Amino acid sequence: MSSSSSHDAAAPPDFTGLTIDRYELMAIAGTGAFGTVYVSRDTATAERVAIKCMVQAEEGTKAYEVQQDEIALHYAVHEHPNVVSFREHFAYQGYLFLVMEYVQGGAVVDALEHGVFEDKPELAKQAIFEMFDAVEHLHKNGVYHRDIKPDNILCNEDGSHFRLADFGLATTSRTTKRAGGTASYMPPESFDCTQKYHCPQVGDKWAVSVLFVALITGRYPWSAAKRDDRHYAAFLHDKDHHFRITLGLSTQVSDLLKRCFDEDASKRPTITEMRRELESIESFSNPSDCPKSIPQSFPASSCSVHPVIEFDSSDWDEDSESDALESAAPASPPAILVQIAVRIRVDDAKSSSSLQRPLHDYLAGLSIKAVESRSVLNDLPAPPTQVSVAQACT
Repeated sequence: MSSSSSHDAAAPPDFTGLTIDRYELMAIAGTGAFGTVYVSRDTATAERVAIKCMVQAEEGTKAYEVQQDEIALHYAVHEHPNVVSFREHFAYQGYLFLVMEYVQGGAVVDALEHGVFEDKPELAKQAIFEMFDAVEHLHKNGVYHRDIKPDNILCNEDGSHFRLADFGLATTSRTTKRAGGTASYMPPESFDCTQKYHCPQVGDKWAVSVLFVALITGRYPWSAAKRDDRHYAAFLHDKDHHFRITLGLSTQVSDLLKRCFDEDASKRPTITEMRRELESIESFSNPSDCPKSIPQSFPASSCSVHPVIEFDSSDWDEDSESDALESAAPASPPAILVQIAVRIRVDDAKSSSSLQRPLHDYLAGLSIKAVESRSVLNDLPAPPTQVSVAQACT
């Protein structure tokens, strides 16, 4: 069913209390710029499920292709214990409903904010191993997520059993002509405008490495892996000691991270190698290396500025597989099950009357720019020039 142009993409109606198809939409778990997640009940089985509702894009548009890709790729890899289970999807009065498993604990970003992994190295290690399993499963099936981050991973209330979610930026292309994702988790080559092709598989591996830092320290290593980001620049200046000095990590962990974050992608360890080395590490921290206090300006994982890369529609290439956008959705409450974000390709966005006018105007005048999708908390400084890739290209 095609969506009507009269639908407001930013404000789907509240379906709370209604039974649609066989699902009772009991309560809103989270809302975003382009959708809503409901805690729901399957009336046929009494099972609790999560249902993501968004405006159904018009058939034949690129936005429609993005929605269909999200469904197809998620379904292709969902039968894995560390991937959120995808049940089905259906349309109703111009809206699209994605039915998934319900995860009581919510998003890992909320677990980080509540210190669930603090002083629990074994829990953090198990969690990162589960993400290794999930990513290896995706890659073996030819799917690349491209937006791995705590917001898109769900877990139980105690921080156990990680499941990867939100396949809105996923692709099956081994190389893409455009980088995409969330700036804090993207490798440095993603910001190189002279690079002809980007490798989503490499990007996923880098993102998992950033996730590992967040799990064992409660902080992100930097806002973006760019030389004008002072935290990333500090790492480049002293790779051998940076993580030991700033975060009190053990020499073994620091050495592993130095290789995981090598500027040369070919020198970074594989996930298999990362797993093997982590299995032999007994302690993530070293009291003798630990600083008296973590620098107040170091990025906190509970912040977090999550800039999302956006692309100029005038540069659209029909062969490109990676020009989808993520809406700048605000942080959702702890019960959120899947981050609300419908990726819209910019050239389609310009012609779509269902988009918010301010977003339409914003995109029309930019090439590549990062926007904040979460509020700045604690002492995290704003990323330099809003982590803009456009500067490097002009």
